[in-house]
Amino acid sequence: MVFPELFRSKTFRQTTSLFGSDLFLLGLSTVTAPIVTRNLGPLDYGILALFLTITRFALNFFNFGYLFTVGVMLAESKSEEEQRRLIGSSFVIALLLGLSYASCIFLFSFFADSLFDTSVGKLLRIVVPFLIFYPVYMLYPQIGKGTNRIDSMVYTRGIPYILRFLVIVILWITGSLSLLSLVILEAVISVISTGIMYHIFKPSFSALRSTTQRLMNRNREVGFHIYIAQVAAQSTYELDGIMIPFFAGPVQLGYYRLATIFSQTMNGFSISLSTSQFRDYAHKNHISGKTLLVNYVVLAAGASGTIFLGKYILGIITGAGFEIPFSLILPVGILGFVHGAYQPYTHFINARGKGKWIRNIGLVTMAVNIIGNFTLIPVYGAAGAAWASVLSRGSGYIANMYYYRRIKS
Repeated sequence: MVFPELFRSKTFRQTTSLFGSDLFLLGLSTVTAPIVTRNLGPLDYGILALFLTITRFALNFFNFGYLFTVGVMLAESKSEEEQRRLIGSSFVIALLLGLSYASCIFLFSFFADSLFDTSVGKLLRIVVPFLIFYPVYMLYPQIGKGTNRIDSMVYTRGIPYILRFLVIVILWITGSLSLLSLVILEAVISVISTGIMYHIFKPSFSALRSTTQRLMNRNREVGFHIYIAQVAAQSTYELDGIMIPFFAGPVQLGYYRLATIFSQTMNGFSISLSTSQFRDYAHKNHISGKTLLVNYVVLAAGASGTIFLGKYILGIITGAGFEIPFSLILPVGILGFVHGAYQPYTHFINARGKGKWIRNIGLVTMAVNIIGNFTLIPVYGAAGAAWASVLSRGSGYIANMYYYRRIKS
């Protein structure tokens, strides 16, 4: 009776809506991946991956917890007008953070070429004005799960993704697809995404000063601790994207990014499942056993499929020029399972406002990740990065389980 009841639940409808959209968008990426990889080749594709890694890695440091705090406060709020005010305040804060973020990327761009022996610095300088909007776009998952507006999350992410797909196809047909055009496309999409978010979530800027002050006060209690965890864990997790090209070259980074599509897909299901229940978690003292069972079953199936079929699937998508080894596919499959396994627990702890616990978990995973990256990447390259991530996410799973049981008891 577990699965029939679950299939009729609101959680199931929201999870399938969110994850179904993820699969649809993955399908679009699967169509464009061979177009991009075969037009750019391994070297330019590796530079594109490096550009994306630098911009996403740096973004981790320009949050300071406010984005997480607004998600928790939205989950706790009961007034729609209060929610709109919180969203408006978070928009303003995110834009201010974006100014600082863009400035730092601009300064770093003058050192990037000598550091990585590539031409990525010029690409970073070209898109600096657009980077102001990057932190704003990072708000949509927090707003969506805090208000339990899952459909709005689907539209906010889906529309820009579809636009990106259409533009890539048009550029390909017209013979204009290049490394530069793809970088500019990513930057422009961030502005379009901000406009879509503004239209869908309709932020209110009334009582801006008092709402911002409340958000800042709560951020010291909750969000800033989560921010420390993110900087400690996520930035070191993404450190592999910096170390792989440094020790093994940008081509291996391109292979690594392609292979991790599988783990990201599995993790995407777990995030969708947990996001659909985030607002409920703020008022409960445990996670449904049905939720955990479904999560483990789906992750096991995904990990098995990745390990046994992943190499062949990527070979079909990318073409003969990309030879992705099984030694990279195996740890990526395991990584997808471990990373997805702790999503319900970390979302639950987050929703309960246990910022210090999230911080402690982040510090544990940071330590494991740093040791793993510096030990394994210089020797094994991209495969070493994958195994380091497995160890880090595995320690995160154990730590999340420990704190979850403290709440449950």
